[in-house]
Amino acid sequence: MSWVVQGNRLVKYSGKAHTKFWEDYWSKTEIQNDIIEAKNDKVMQRIFCKYLPRNGKILEAGCGIGKWVMVLGEIGYKIEGIDFSSKVINKVKKFNPDIPVKVADILDLPYADGTFSGYISLGVLEHLQNGPHQALLEARRILSKNGVVLISVPYFSPIRKFKAILNLYKHEYEGEFFQYAFSKTELLQTIRNAGFEIVDIITIRGLRGMFEEISLLKRFSKKVFKYQTKVSNNFKSISLITKVKRKCSNYLKHFLKVTSELKFVREIVGHMIIVIAKCSSIKKDIIILKCT
Repeated sequence: MSWVVQGNRLVKYSGKAHTKFWEDYWSKTEIQNDIIEAKNDKVMQRIFCKYLPRNGKILEAGCGIGKWVMVLGEIGYKIEGIDFSSKVINKVKKFNPDIPVKVADILDLPYADGTFSGYISLGVLEHLQNGPHQALLEARRILSKNGVVLISVPYFSPIRKFKAILNLYKHEYEGEFFQYAFSKTELLQTIRNAGFEIVDIITIRGLRGMFEEISLLKRFSKKVFKYQTKVSNNFKSISLITKVKRKCSNYLKHFLKVTSELKFVREIVGHMIIVIAKCSSIKKDIIILKCT
Protein backbone atom coordinates (compact mmCIF):
# COMPACT_ATOMS: atom_id res chain seq x y z
CA MET A 1 0.00 0.00 0.00
CA SER A 2 1.15 3.52 -0.75
CA TRP A 3 -0.28 6.98 -0.22
CA VAL A 4 -2.57 8.49 -2.83
CA VAL A 5 -3.27 12.24 -3.10
CA GLN A 6 -6.98 13.09 -3.21
CA GLY A 7 -7.68 16.81 -3.03
CA ASN A 8 -5.98 18.05 0.14
CA ARG A 9 -5.82 14.57 1.68
CA LEU A 10 -3.53 11.57 1.73
CA VAL A 11 -5.37 8.27 1.47
CA LYS A 12 -4.31 4.62 1.40
CA TYR A 13 -6.17 1.79 -0.29
CA SER A 14 -5.81 -1.93 0.31
CA GLY A 15 -6.20 -4.96 -1.91
CA LYS A 16 -8.29 -6.61 0.81
CA ALA A 17 -11.62 -5.67 2.34
CA HIS A 18 -11.30 -3.89 5.70
CA THR A 19 -12.48 -6.77 7.92
CA LYS A 20 -10.45 -9.38 6.03
CA PHE A 21 -7.28 -7.27 6.26
CA TRP A 22 -7.44 -6.91 10.04
CA GLU A 23 -8.43 -10.49 10.74
CA ASP A 24 -5.45 -11.68 8.67
CA TYR A 25 -3.16 -9.17 10.37
CA TRP A 26 -4.14 -10.09 13.93
CA SER A 27 -4.14 -13.83 13.20
CA LYS A 28 -0.40 -13.57 12.41
CA THR A 29 0.40 -11.46 15.47
CA GLU A 30 1.80 -13.13 18.58
CA ILE A 31 0.12 -11.63 21.65
CA GLN A 32 3.12 -12.18 23.91
CA ASN A 33 5.42 -10.39 21.47
CA ASP A 34 3.01 -7.46 21.29
CA ILE A 35 2.91 -7.23 25.08
CA ILE A 36 6.72 -7.15 25.26
CA GLU A 37 6.77 -4.44 22.59
CA ALA A 38 4.26 -2.36 24.57
CA LYS A 39 6.23 -2.75 27.79
CA ASN A 40 9.34 -1.53 25.99
CA ASP A 41 7.53 1.47 24.47
CA LYS A 42 8.58 4.07 27.03
CA VAL A 43 7.35 6.96 24.87
CA MET A 44 3.74 5.79 24.92
CA GLN A 45 3.92 4.78 28.57
CA ARG A 46 5.09 8.28 29.56
CA ILE A 47 2.25 9.83 27.58
CA PHE A 48 -0.34 7.54 29.16
CA CYS A 49 0.94 8.13 32.69
CA LYS A 50 1.02 11.89 32.16
CA TYR A 51 -2.47 12.33 30.74
CA LEU A 52 -4.74 9.38 31.55
CA PRO A 53 -6.74 9.86 34.77
CA ARG A 54 -6.04 7.33 37.51
CA ASN A 55 -9.54 7.63 38.94
CA GLY A 56 -12.39 6.02 37.06
CA LYS A 57 -12.38 3.64 34.11
CA ILE A 58 -10.56 3.82 30.78
CA LEU A 59 -11.88 2.48 27.47
CA GLU A 60 -9.62 1.48 24.60
CA ALA A 61 -11.69 1.72 21.43
CA GLY A 62 -10.23 -0.58 18.80
CA CYS A 63 -8.01 -2.57 21.14
CA GLY A 64 -6.92 -5.24 18.64
CA ILE A 65 -5.28 -8.06 20.58
CA GLY A 66 -5.36 -6.00 23.74
CA LYS A 67 -1.71 -5.26 24.48
CA TRP A 68 -2.41 -1.87 26.05
CA VAL A 69 -5.41 -3.18 27.98
CA MET A 70 -3.07 -5.73 29.54
CA VAL A 71 -0.06 -3.46 30.08
CA LEU A 72 -2.01 -0.50 31.47
CA GLY A 73 -4.05 -2.86 33.62
CA GLU A 74 -0.83 -4.20 35.12
CA ILE A 75 0.25 -0.72 36.23
CA GLY A 76 -3.00 0.06 37.95
CA TYR A 77 -5.44 1.47 35.40
CA LYS A 78 -9.02 0.21 35.38
CA ILE A 79 -9.19 -0.37 31.66
CA GLU A 80 -11.25 -2.42 29.24
CA GLY A 81 -11.20 -2.73 25.48
CA ILE A 82 -13.51 -3.22 22.53
CA ASP A 83 -12.90 -4.32 18.95
CA PHE A 84 -15.19 -4.92 15.99
CA SER A 85 -13.72 -8.36 15.20
CA SER A 86 -15.07 -11.36 17.10
CA LYS A 87 -12.12 -13.45 15.83
CA VAL A 88 -9.66 -11.04 17.43
CA ILE A 89 -11.55 -10.93 20.72
CA ASN A 90 -11.76 -14.75 20.77
CA LYS A 91 -7.98 -14.90 20.28
CA VAL A 92 -7.47 -12.59 23.28
CA LYS A 93 -9.85 -14.63 25.43
CA LYS A 94 -8.02 -17.85 24.55
CA PHE A 95 -4.76 -16.20 25.61
CA ASN A 96 -6.28 -15.02 28.90
CA PRO A 97 -10.02 -15.30 29.64
CA ASP A 98 -9.76 -12.59 32.31
CA ILE A 99 -8.72 -9.82 29.92
CA PRO A 100 -11.64 -7.32 29.93
CA VAL A 101 -12.32 -7.07 26.19
CA LYS A 102 -15.45 -7.57 24.11
CA VAL A 103 -16.92 -7.09 20.64
CA ALA A 104 -18.47 -3.67 20.07
CA ASP A 105 -18.76 -0.87 17.51
CA ILE A 106 -16.90 2.39 18.21
CA LEU A 107 -19.70 4.23 16.37
CA ASP A 108 -22.36 2.83 18.71
CA LEU A 109 -20.79 2.10 22.10
CA PRO A 110 -22.78 -0.17 24.47
CA TYR A 111 -22.25 2.07 27.51
CA ALA A 112 -24.30 4.62 29.39
CA ASP A 113 -23.47 8.32 29.27
CA GLY A 114 -20.54 9.32 31.48
CA THR A 115 -19.32 5.76 32.15
CA PHE A 116 -15.60 6.41 31.58
CA SER A 117 -13.05 9.00 32.67
CA GLY A 118 -10.66 8.22 29.81
CA TYR A 119 -10.85 7.04 26.19
CA ILE A 120 -7.91 5.92 24.07
CA SER A 121 -7.93 4.96 20.40
CA LEU A 122 -4.59 4.26 18.76
CA GLY A 123 -4.39 3.99 14.99
CA VAL A 124 -8.12 3.38 14.57
CA LEU A 125 -10.07 6.52 13.66
CA GLU A 126 -8.16 7.02 10.40
CA HIS A 127 -9.78 3.83 9.07
CA LEU A 128 -13.30 5.33 9.13
CA GLN A 129 -14.05 6.34 5.56
CA ASN A 130 -16.75 8.83 6.61
CA GLY A 131 -14.31 10.44 9.01
CA PRO A 132 -13.79 10.22 12.80
CA HIS A 133 -16.50 12.69 13.85
CA GLN A 134 -19.19 10.15 14.79
CA ALA A 135 -16.70 8.07 16.78
CA LEU A 136 -15.58 11.21 18.63
CA LEU A 137 -19.20 12.10 19.44
CA GLU A 138 -19.63 8.63 20.96
CA ALA A 139 -16.42 9.10 22.93
CA ARG A 140 -17.74 12.44 24.21
CA ARG A 141 -21.02 10.83 25.24
CA ILE A 142 -19.54 8.01 27.32
CA LEU A 143 -17.00 10.25 29.06
CA SER A 144 -17.65 11.88 32.40
CA LYS A 145 -17.11 15.58 33.15
CA ASN A 146 -13.48 16.52 32.38
CA GLY A 147 -13.01 13.11 30.73
CA VAL A 148 -9.90 12.72 28.57
CA VAL A 149 -9.46 11.37 25.05
CA LEU A 150 -6.09 10.25 23.72
CA ILE A 151 -6.05 9.34 20.05
CA SER A 152 -3.37 8.70 17.45
CA VAL A 153 -3.63 8.80 13.65
CA PRO A 154 -1.18 8.98 10.73
CA TYR A 155 0.27 12.47 10.31
CA PHE A 156 0.11 14.46 7.08
CA SER A 157 3.54 15.78 8.01
CA PRO A 158 5.54 18.56 6.32
CA ILE A 159 7.66 16.00 4.47
CA ARG A 160 4.51 14.29 3.17
CA LYS A 161 3.04 17.65 2.13
CA PHE A 162 6.30 18.48 0.34
CA LYS A 163 6.20 15.15 -1.52
CA ALA A 164 2.55 15.78 -2.44
CA ILE A 165 3.46 19.20 -3.88
CA LEU A 166 6.21 17.56 -5.94
CA ASN A 167 3.73 14.93 -7.22
CA LEU A 168 5.74 12.10 -5.69
CA TYR A 169 2.56 10.28 -4.62
CA LYS A 170 0.05 8.53 -6.84
CA HIS A 171 -3.21 10.18 -7.91
CA GLU A 172 -4.99 6.96 -8.92
CA TYR A 173 -5.92 4.06 -6.68
CA GLU A 174 -7.13 0.47 -6.68
CA GLY A 175 -8.83 -1.60 -4.02
CA GLU A 176 -10.72 -0.79 -0.83
CA PHE A 177 -10.35 2.33 1.29
CA PHE A 178 -7.84 1.77 4.11
CA GLN A 179 -6.94 5.00 5.93
CA TYR A 180 -6.43 8.76 5.92
CA ALA A 181 -3.48 10.84 7.08
CA PHE A 182 -4.44 14.02 8.94
CA SER A 183 -2.89 17.46 9.11
CA LYS A 184 -2.77 19.08 12.55
CA THR A 185 -5.26 21.75 11.50
CA GLU A 186 -7.85 19.29 10.23
CA LEU A 187 -7.51 16.89 13.14
CA LEU A 188 -7.70 19.55 15.86
CA GLN A 189 -10.76 21.16 14.27
CA THR A 190 -12.50 17.79 14.00
CA ILE A 191 -11.84 17.06 17.68
CA ARG A 192 -13.05 20.52 18.76
CA ASN A 193 -16.22 20.12 16.70
CA ALA A 194 -17.04 16.97 18.69
CA GLY A 195 -17.02 18.92 21.97
CA PHE A 196 -13.43 18.70 23.20
CA GLU A 197 -10.75 21.16 24.28
CA ILE A 198 -7.21 20.42 23.11
CA VAL A 199 -4.72 19.69 25.90
CA ASP A 200 -1.63 18.65 23.95
CA ILE A 201 -0.47 17.41 20.56
CA ILE A 202 2.58 15.20 20.07
CA THR A 203 4.24 13.79 16.96
CA ILE A 204 5.79 10.34 17.30
CA ARG A 205 7.45 7.57 15.27
CA GLY A 206 10.04 9.81 13.64
CA LEU A 207 12.22 6.89 12.56
CA ARG A 208 9.37 5.14 10.77
CA GLY A 209 8.41 8.38 9.06
CA MET A 210 12.00 8.87 7.89
CA PHE A 211 12.27 5.35 6.48
CA GLU A 212 8.84 5.47 4.81
CA GLU A 213 9.17 8.87 3.18
CA ILE A 214 12.88 9.17 2.37
CA SER A 215 13.63 6.56 -0.29
CA LEU A 216 17.40 6.60 0.27
CA LEU A 217 16.94 5.71 3.94
CA LYS A 218 14.37 3.07 3.04
CA ARG A 219 16.86 1.33 0.74
CA PHE A 220 19.58 1.71 3.38
CA SER A 221 17.46 0.13 6.11
CA LYS A 222 16.67 -2.89 3.93
CA LYS A 223 20.33 -3.42 3.09
CA VAL A 224 21.41 -3.09 6.73
CA PHE A 225 18.78 -5.56 7.90
CA LYS A 226 19.73 -8.05 5.18
CA TYR A 227 23.42 -7.58 5.92
CA GLN A 228 23.04 -7.96 9.70
CA THR A 229 20.93 -11.09 9.28
CA LYS A 230 23.65 -12.62 7.08
CA VAL A 231 26.34 -11.67 9.60
CA SER A 232 24.35 -13.06 12.53
CA ASN A 233 23.97 -16.39 10.77
CA ASN A 234 27.74 -16.65 10.18
CA PHE A 235 29.04 -14.82 13.23
CA LYS A 236 31.85 -17.26 14.08
CA SER A 237 33.42 -17.09 10.64
CA ILE A 238 33.25 -13.35 9.95
CA SER A 239 36.41 -11.35 9.37
CA LEU A 240 37.67 -8.34 11.30
CA ILE A 241 36.63 -6.04 8.44
CA THR A 242 33.11 -7.45 8.54
CA LYS A 243 32.94 -6.91 12.29
CA VAL A 244 33.98 -3.28 11.82
CA LYS A 245 31.32 -2.82 9.13
CA ARG A 246 28.75 -4.32 11.45
CA LYS A 247 29.70 -1.93 14.25
CA CYS A 248 29.55 1.03 11.89
CA SER A 249 26.08 0.05 10.69
CA ASN A 250 24.91 -0.30 14.30
CA TYR A 251 26.28 3.15 15.16
CA LEU A 252 24.57 4.65 12.13
CA LYS A 253 21.25 3.03 13.02
CA HIS A 254 21.58 4.34 16.57
CA PHE A 255 22.37 7.83 15.27
CA LEU A 256 19.30 7.81 13.02
CA LYS A 257 17.10 6.56 15.85
CA VAL A 258 18.29 9.28 18.26
CA THR A 259 18.05 11.98 15.59
CA SER A 260 14.55 10.92 14.53
CA GLU A 261 13.24 11.36 18.09
CA LEU A 262 14.36 15.00 18.38
CA LYS A 263 11.24 17.15 18.61
CA PHE A 264 11.92 19.33 15.57
CA VAL A 265 12.70 16.24 13.48
CA ARG A 266 9.50 14.50 14.60
CA GLU A 267 7.56 17.63 13.65
CA ILE A 268 8.87 17.28 10.10
CA VAL A 269 8.92 13.51 9.50
CA GLY A 270 6.81 11.95 12.29
CA HIS A 271 4.65 9.07 11.10
CA MET A 272 1.90 9.46 13.73
CA ILE A 273 0.32 12.29 15.65
CA ILE A 274 -1.22 12.00 19.12
CA VAL A 275 -3.85 14.41 20.40
CA ILE A 276 -4.88 14.63 24.04
CA ALA A 277 -8.13 16.50 24.69
CA LYS A 278 -10.70 16.84 27.45
CA CYS A 279 -14.46 17.25 27.40
CA SER A 280 -15.30 20.90 26.83
CA SER A 281 -17.16 22.69 29.62
CA ILE A 282 -18.72 25.04 27.08
CA LYS A 283 -21.97 23.84 25.55
CA LYS A 284 -22.13 24.51 21.85
CA ASP A 285 -23.81 23.18 18.75
CA ILE A 286 -22.26 19.98 17.48
CA ILE A 287 -21.13 20.28 13.88
CA ILE A 288 -21.82 17.26 11.71
CA LEU A 289 -18.89 16.62 9.39
CA LYS A 290 -18.12 14.08 6.73
CA CYS A 291 -14.89 13.46 4.90
CA THR A 292 -15.07 14.46 1.27
